Amino acid sequence: MNMKLTLPWRKGVPELPSIHRQPARGAGAAAFVVPAFGLFFAIFFGLAAAVLPWQILVGMLSLPVLLLVGIAMPTVLFVAALLLLFGVMPEFIMGALPLGGATLRPAELVLIFCFVIVLTRSLLGGIDLWSLLRPLRWPLLMLGCGVVLGLVKGKLMAHNTLALADARQYVGWLALPVGLWFTVVYPDRLQRIVIGIALLAATLMILQFGLGVQLIFGFRGAENLSKDFSDVTRSAIGGGLFFLAYAAYRLFLHVCDGERWRWTALFGSLIAIGGIVASFNRAIWAGFAVGAFLLLILKPRTRHSAVLPVIVLFTFAGFGAASLFIAKPRAADALVERITSINEEGQRGSSLGFRFDENQQALEALRHSPLVGTGLGGEYKRVYRQLSTAGGFDIETSFIHNGYLSLWLKLGVFGLVLPAALLVVGWHLRTARFGSSQVVGTAGFASLVLLLVSMLTSADLSTSSGTAAVGCILALMLSARSGEEKKSSAEA
Repeated sequence: MNMKLTLPWRKGVPELPSIHRQPARGAGAAAFVVPAFGLFFAIFFGLAAAVLPWQILVGMLSLPVLLLVGIAMPTVLFVAALLLLFGVMPEFIMGALPLGGATLRPAELVLIFCFVIVLTRSLLGGIDLWSLLRPLRWPLLMLGCGVVLGLVKGKLMAHNTLALADARQYVGWLALPVGLWFTVVYPDRLQRIVIGIALLAATLMILQFGLGVQLIFGFRGAENLSKDFSDVTRSAIGGGLFFLAYAAYRLFLHVCDGERWRWTALFGSLIAIGGIVASFNRAIWAGFAVGAFLLLILKPRTRHSAVLPVIVLFTFAGFGAASLFIAKPRAADALVERITSINEEGQRGSSLGFRFDENQQALEALRHSPLVGTGLGGEYKRVYRQLSTAGGFDIETSFIHNGYLSLWLKLGVFGLVLPAALLVVGWHLRTARFGSSQVVGTAGFASLVLLLVSMLTSADLSTSSGTAAVGCILALMLSARSGEEKKSSAEA
């Protein structure tokens, strides 16, 4: 008879596993593989740290994080790319990637990463982005042909050192399909992203202008206004100014057509206008005024009149100007000087004088090659007829401030007709016979008019921030029209 005696003080004590028990299947392999991988990565990054620059190491470590964030939260990745492009988020916290003579900045790397994720999700989700881009097929075809022509002429034939550096500026156009994908998957989110970034940037610009504390770190050197007003800081956000203009136009139209949050929208429009004023960009000021005038003329029929909102806007603008002269007379004097100095522009040593010199040399270079231009990275400045007094843009041999001549020089004849093609498409999108899309289309068309005026003194379509901003605005116009077409076909 087999009897087992259990001692009372042994009750509740778990039985220890036998030392002769076999380990579970796979446990021994996992116990070896995990430390082995950890040791491998430690050795790899330890050796790489002695050879590679720290920026590349940071990028390699950031790729898995960007992948997870992009898959789980594509909105965060896209917003980060736009904030980096506009200089609202400082990009010196991230490393750049040297690539074939060019340097991909963090903003462009994040935007490329976001485009790859969006393209993958579009293919897997059966979203036909090309059909949504069909109204823009001719401008996109001209852009593609121009970039190919510029690369062939600049890189393969002329062997320009800055060919790829110029080519990376057109990475900003990837914001167009990315933004269009957002309008399909997350309706109205792109509108909130654009207006939200615009109000955030405008608030920082106003605070930077009023307090004199630098809050925007993009576009180094552009924050310097002049020698006489070196203590006044201007705000430079590149293409983000088009976001500010679109937000001001769109929020004003919401005041005229909306039913809720009308006066809150009017306050937001006033904030966006304040950001435009704080930019000290005279071309943007002029273009915004022209766009606002066309907005009032082309404004579709709305629920409310535009008279009262215009009166309120001018009243608050006058009150803000008077308060500025009382609280910050130095900043107010800088604004007045910026406006009145137009009379001196065009003379030798002035800002427009430098640009006129650039235009003459660019036209001389185009006279020898009117069809293909100089190619990407091509040098057109051969003689320096003026000495720099405040900056160094006159010593750059490939950059030109005139946006039309810049496209013609770099993309050939395709770049010359690209702005006109975009304006024609914008007009057709504005004249869509649908209610809500007319509001978005009219605000977008006014922003395109601002772009065409600004391009007289700024190469907006040859910079990554400018092309990204224009791409997002075009995506909004395309989505508004396609959404109304689907609604009308469903009702029919």
